[in-house]
Amino acid sequence: MSRAQPPLLGWPDQQGLLDLGGDLWRIKDACEGTVVFGGTGSGKTSGSGHALAKAFLGAGFGGLVLCAKAEEPSLWRRYAAETGRQNDLAMFGGPGGWGFNFMRYESLRSGAGAGLTENLVNLFMEVASIGSGEARSRGGDPFWERAMRSLVRNTVDVLVMAGEPVGLHAMFDVIRSAPPDLASLASPEWKARSACWRHLGVARERALGTAWEIDCREVAGYWLGHFPTLGEKTRGSIVAMFSTLAEALMRGKMRELFCEETTLTPEDAVAGRIIVVDLPVKEWSEVGRMAAVIWKYCLQKAVERRTDNEGGRGRPLFLWADECQHFASRYDALFQATARSSRAASVYLT
Repeated sequence: MSRAQPPLLGWPDQQGLLDLGGDLWRIKDACEGTVVFGGTGSGKTSGSGHALAKAFLGAGFGGLVLCAKAEEPSLWRRYAAETGRQNDLAMFGGPGGWGFNFMRYESLRSGAGAGLTENLVNLFMEVASIGSGEARSRGGDPFWERAMRSLVRNTVDVLVMAGEPVGLHAMFDVIRSAPPDLASLASPEWKARSACWRHLGVARERALGTAWEIDCREVAGYWLGHFPTLGEKTRGSIVAMFSTLAEALMRGKMRELFCEETTLTPEDAVAGRIIVVDLPVKEWSEVGRMAAVIWKYCLQKAVERRTDNEGGRGRPLFLWADECQHFASRYDALFQATARSSRAASVYLT
């Protein structure tokens, strides 16, 4: 396989990326999605993967790379050097001080749907869908997912209504300070130390006379009525589902990457950055998978709402996952159905 001519201005759909022995593989073809299958040692990465990656970089695509193997970050550094794209490379998790506070990003971003509670809930639940084994260990009972979704929704709502920034630490403070039983609601000591009670008080004051006063009553009903009356084991299981996921992202390096300042966003990839999630699964295990899925889902949503693609001439970008079984999530099928019109080229190797 050989590289075709560089793209014309505007990246037209018919522009060739690779010449496959007289059969031109075009931008249009790339954006329909590519899967490379092969056994261990069959040359998926060094053969097809190498040719596709360099075609994308040489054509000026932005992109997101999810890493399973420890050597992948250095491989993409080499690809970037060989195609003159070093300045576009952002090694998230490696040197460079990059950060992506994904919950705050979603709550503060611009555009339609920005800051909506349900979008924040969907973001968290997408990460939870592979980051937590609780649902699988309980046989896939939908009750547990609905219960955790309700917990996250009411946690986000109380923070938003109180005018507080939404982040994992703030969410965790609300949940662990929630009333464990109805008796707590009569305790001055509990009220004095509870972030949940304090935020509810502020939310009620801010909601008076507004369109969301009814919503605020529903949120208060959850925290002061429903939550403390759940069975102790049920409530403990729901909270544990949240905390096992959140705690993994709230400590050490993961806290620095995902809970502090945002210096890199999915929109940077849309604009031409090559973001490599430098947290290989073989080194970082489940935390590496969660980090990759956070980036993948946020990029997928950013691509779907992009505003720079009038007439289908926006810069194409790629989503790359070698050993893709580590990163598959339930939103992938919905994303792929419209990826062509969003000019997103997904490449999965396995």
